[in-house]
Amino acid sequence: MLCFIGSAACNPVFHGLLAKYYDPRFFFSEWNESLVDRLLQQQEVLKSEGVERQVLILVDDIIMTSAAADQLAHMGMRGRHFNVSCVTCSVSYTTLPKRFRRSLDVLMVFSCPMSGDMQILTYEFARLANTARFFLSNMEEHSCLVMETLTKNQQLFSWKANLITLESLRESEESSESSGSETGATAARSSADPAPPRQKDSSAVPDRTGDLEDGCTAAESATVEQC
Repeated sequence: MLCFIGSAACNPVFHGLLAKYYDPRFFFSEWNESLVDRLLQQQEVLKSEGVERQVLILVDDIIMTSAAADQLAHMGMRGRHFNVSCVTCSVSYTTLPKRFRRSLDVLMVFSCPMSGDMQILTYEFARLANTARFFLSNMEEHSCLVMETLTKNQQLFSWKANLITLESLRESEESSESSGSETGATAARSSADPAPPRQKDSSAVPDRTGDLEDGCTAAESATVEQC
């Protein structure tokens, strides 16, 4: 994953997520044209050799030159053919290159303060423009309007995100560390104190041991409400 999302001071929560789950060395404060060129060349070579490497590029309101904007539009149009996906976050929808906007598969709108952006956005992506504008004007906090462009009959969905803070990240790290230490301590006690040998049953009733079956845990899945 490559992240072009400004400085760590502007995105402390996202930088904490990268440090916890990914590699913070792929955190860049500005668009790097030479790096993206090399990435696309590598993906083309790997694709020709039958190697499937998935790459995600995150872009969050960075200052882009005209050459960088053209490269982003190029990645939006051709990157999917070489296992490169792009996720962009922007305050103003119209700042994204129009060629890139045409390549979007899913659009998630958390807020649209400018009426001009809302008019263009709903005109370009929403077949039910009036419904989309109504939802954008009345949606809950941390919720967004989800518009897909891959189906002939478009459906509008709402999705609510979980709020992640630096405190919640630290708490999750502390809980994982404590659970790991408890597991290690339990394993050490088990190896230090082996179970006593079983005594032979002298009764005439044979020993019957029931089979234990592992229980299945239901996976948590996010739900969306259809508009």
